[in-house]
Amino acid sequence: MKRLLLVAACFVLFALLACGGGDEPSSEPPPPPATNTPVPPAANAPAPTATSRPVSPTDTPVSAPHFTVNSAQVNVRTGPGTAFAIVGTVEQDDRFDISGRNAAGDWLEFCCVNGQRGWIYAQLLNVSQETTSLPLAQDIPAAPAPTNTPVPSPNTPAQAPQPPPAQGGNALELYDDNNNGRITCAEARGHGIAPVRRDHPAYQYMDDRDDDGIVCE
Repeated sequence: MKRLLLVAACFVLFALLACGGGDEPSSEPPPPPATNTPVPPAANAPAPTATSRPVSPTDTPVSAPHFTVNSAQVNVRTGPGTAFAIVGTVEQDDRFDISGRNAAGDWLEFCCVNGQRGWIYAQLLNVSQETTSLPLAQDIPAAPAPTNTPVPSPNTPAQAPQPPPAQGGNALELYDDNNNGRITCAEARGHGIAPVRRDHPAYQYMDDRDDDGIVCE
């Protein structure tokens, strides 16, 4: 009886060993780690814009030399001096570009009066810059030859000076002996026009301090 039990136990043990012997450890290597694959940009992504270059500021245009008339009426002549013929007149606050000056800088050439170039006395103007810094005019006309003035005989009685015709545009040139843009009482008396009243063309170039309409009483 014991022998039978021992045989049965051995049989059971053999069966168990036969069933468990098929399990073997796996020899396959582990899978490789995942890598980050770059994603291509989307088709509709905006392209990078180029950096705009700064725009350099443009130079401010420089205005041409010019003058503004500061007297009621001023003569314009064919050359730089009162000996030249008058081509026209300009009014107060008229503005013109300057094309040149004479050597002394006291007469300025500009365009245009009555369709032609002319010269004007600088003391009667507000000039945009120093006249001596202006360019010298081209083809400055030569002064006309002076006319011979008859000399009175010593026996001829002296006559009182007669005032010239009343022409507002010529008053300053007729009575302003110093060419300083003003008429003094001494100049008015020397020309026999004192006292000067408000209706006289020379009045506008004189100083009526008490504003009574009469100067050099």
